[in-house]
Amino acid sequence: MGRGGLQPAQGGKINMTETFEPAIEVAGSLFEYLGFEDAKALDAKAELLVRIQRTMRLRGLNQSQLANAIGMDKSEASKLLRGNLDRFSIERLMKALRDLGAPVRISWVDDPMPGTARELKENSHPGRQRFPPKV
Repeated sequence: MGRGGLQPAQGGKINMTETFEPAIEVAGSLFEYLGFEDAKALDAKAELLVRIQRTMRLRGLNQSQLANAIGMDKSEASKLLRGNLDRFSIERLMKALRDLGAPVRISWVDDPMPGTARELKENSHPGRQRFPPKV
């Protein structure tokens, strides 16, 4: 019997694509679905980590070389690669990506949903009129 009570496929190996199916499907942010208050920041950090890992693989770097390239010690780089995102700011992850020579661009997307950054920005300046005005 395989790990966790799974039966290995023929040949003694567990075929992950045939053995597991997602228990739930989440449209959008998993962090938001799970109720994290800082879901958008966690989404951004997770995306940056994926890009750091991809760049690391494309450059053929091991963990020590990654740590050296982005100015971290090996234990800190290990924590990063294991996904301990609470230890790193978005800015630090962006700097790491730039240090690896990957292009980094910041952009904002207008999001008309209530409670979003656009609404907060508009409401944060007393006396500023909304443009275009609400009809």
